[in-house]
Amino acid sequence: MSQNTYCNPKIFIDGEEIKTVSSISYSTSVGTMSSLSVTFSNTNLENKDFFNKSIEFFLNDGSEDSSPMFRGLVKSSTLATESISVRAVDIRTL
Repeated sequence: MSQNTYCNPKIFIDGEEIKTVSSISYSTSVGTMSSLSVTFSNTNLENKDFFNKSIEFFLNDGSEDSSPMFRGLVKSSTLATESISVRAVDIRTL
């Protein structure tokens, strides 16, 4: 994921920062729960169990954020040959 001097997005899963993010898609609308889809380019994570783990997304646009833009739970993960994709839903789904 390309980064510039104004934006430094970070993803944490179960308190551990994942640094090999290749794409992030965040969606929200009025009256629905927020969702987050993230693709990691590192297959060293292939043996990890992501299901129901907490996930936090910090946008860090201009400076370090003190609270995440998105906080939720991983509901699905997909393993491809060179990447792993996870889909998370808002923490309010509990």
